[in-house]
Amino acid sequence: VAVGAGLVLNKAIPAQPGPADAGAGVEVLTRGPVHEAFAETIAFDPQPGIVVSKAPRDIIEEVPPDQRPEGENVTWIPGYWGWDDDRNDYLWVSGTWRAVPPGRQWLPGYWGQSGQGYQWTSGYWADATITEVEYYPEPPPTVEIGPNIAAPSPEYGWVPGSWVWHQGRYAWRPGYWVPVQPNWVWVPAHYVWAPRGYVFVEGYWDYSVGRRGILFAPVYFDPGVY
Repeated sequence: VAVGAGLVLNKAIPAQPGPADAGAGVEVLTRGPVHEAFAETIAFDPQPGIVVSKAPRDIIEEVPPDQRPEGENVTWIPGYWGWDDDRNDYLWVSGTWRAVPPGRQWLPGYWGQSGQGYQWTSGYWADATITEVEYYPEPPPTVEIGPNIAAPSPEYGWVPGSWVWHQGRYAWRPGYWVPVQPNWVWVPAHYVWAPRGYVFVEGYWDYSVGRRGILFAPVYFDPGVY
């Protein structure tokens, strides 16, 4: 069991092949970035988002496809423009049907203008009870080195430690062992960078990858066609 969502999420996941002829200037990709809401990249030492010189294009209005997983907790999360270093251009990360993690709400990422260009702020699964985002100073580098004691049994998984804001300063909260939940993945507590500061995301249980929903292929639009 991967405790900590160690899914190598920053690597591309193959998508289903698209139509052979999507039209001139439109390329349905068979490989590309994974929608952040489906599988976000967890960084224990968060870094500012990527900065590019090109302005993002207008958001594409998507119609949720009929191919939808069963379940009342499944929601459609729209796509967004992602940056492709190889093309030095934007590509469209298609929306996804997603089983919402219990007690969570999706706060989408966005492109914002900065002094160096246009900067990406990542989305994240926030606590559903929070109505106002709280920003903190940059946390110290993680000091997590893994388990310091043996697991009580093979049915336990390690929850990494994290920095927490306590009485006006950061304090270290050590890691600990928890019973493993079958078919669930523990997403560890972490911070997400934002232009106004760092947002703390408490750890939570998420669906195993095979139960999260449906991914759709990313698409590259030639700038002239778009």
